[in-house]
Amino acid sequence: MINESMLAYQYEENDIEKYKNIILYEQKKDIFNEEIYEAVRCIINDADCDKKCKKKLNSWLIKYFEKSYDKENYLADIQIIDTDDLDENDAVRLIYASVDNNAYSFAFSIIKQYGICNANSGKISELARHILGFAGTEDDDELTQLCEYAFENKKYNADILENLEKRFNGTNEQMLDIWNACKDYDVFTGDIEERIVAQMLFTKSSDKRLTDVFDSYVKNGGHRTVIAAYAAYNAFMYFVKHREVDIAVFDVIEELIMEKRAIPDVCVLAYLKYYSLRTGELTESKSRFIYEIIKTLCAVDKCFEFYKNYSEVFALPYNMTDRTFAEYAGNPDSRVEIHYWFGESSNEYTEILSSCGGYFVKGFTLFYSESVRYYFVEEIGSETRKSDIFHMQNNVINKSETAGRFDSINKILSARQQHDPAEMKKCMYDYCVQDYVTQQIFKPM
Repeated sequence: MINESMLAYQYEENDIEKYKNIILYEQKKDIFNEEIYEAVRCIINDADCDKKCKKKLNSWLIKYFEKSYDKENYLADIQIIDTDDLDENDAVRLIYASVDNNAYSFAFSIIKQYGICNANSGKISELARHILGFAGTEDDDELTQLCEYAFENKKYNADILENLEKRFNGTNEQMLDIWNACKDYDVFTGDIEERIVAQMLFTKSSDKRLTDVFDSYVKNGGHRTVIAAYAAYNAFMYFVKHREVDIAVFDVIEELIMEKRAIPDVCVLAYLKYYSLRTGELTESKSRFIYEIIKTLCAVDKCFEFYKNYSEVFALPYNMTDRTFAEYAGNPDSRVEIHYWFGESSNEYTEILSSCGGYFVKGFTLFYSESVRYYFVEEIGSETRKSDIFHMQNNVINKSETAGRFDSINKILSARQQHDPAEMKKCMYDYCVQDYVTQQIFKPM
């Protein structure tokens, strides 16, 4: 029977077949020792050793390096291994052997050649940590894959998280998990936050965790362009889609306005709409700030009905006080028409409206009790949508000190409708005085 003691026989070239048979037999029994190792080293390089035999001997050598090697010259001795045609099991064993012998660069080269091959996550984590310590966080996709594998198997540290924070791209859920882990390890998160915000905006995610990521991104000094994009998206959802959003976004919009940055109209309008529902909370300085914004918008006829919520806080611009506004929320890229007619008249008028923050607005100057009916037609691509018919009637009298001549006429009409000749006479007198003063002060050049 062939046994281990037979290997004491001095190897000679004409004994190759005998040694091949002995070694292959011992290989089956997983016997690894120095004598077999030396014999394999000789035989594997012999010209008479065919490819099939070399592959088996190569596999034995890998097992030997993994299980029994205890010398100081691993990197030199491992050169005998042919790494060009390994199966998955041999590749994994060679990775393990190299990590155990501190040959991290060699182990990494095997992974670059064959992939991770479902290797033990602890070994991969150890390898990743040592490679990071040597190479830092340089742009290396395979290294990031090691870090990702270690993270997925919960075998990570701050160094691995730093690499993922800078380089990892994956699903929203994966990146949020890494972000949370970075927070736990006190690892800087500004880079991954930027990618999360950009990706979740692109996918139009409604995940509430995005609010926390964004708040942290702002604190980390994020790029104002990304911050503005996030603000614009949330402003659109709030102003046009009427959805609840993170209230911190309105502070961000306020900062962007103060910085005089070019931001979409929808950001400004969302900001104004938000505070128009909270006029009792406004400070004097914020009231002045909002007034200046509204005055600027009204100067270019970007007027909205909700501005009137501020009428008790400050005097609205003149082109707001005499008008009532019909508004339609649509796709900013749509072509929108308004069709309207006054009172009981059958004369229909049509206008094409321009978009302002996703809204299409038409202002009407209606005297007291005067009415208008209207509907909108939206065209986007080959699709056409028609709204319901709406009815608007002016039954409101402006009693503020800033009332203009149109308001005076409305008061006259109201007094007439109520059969109050004394009030009507007083209103007519006020109108005549106002008209006279206006003509005296504002004379044509």
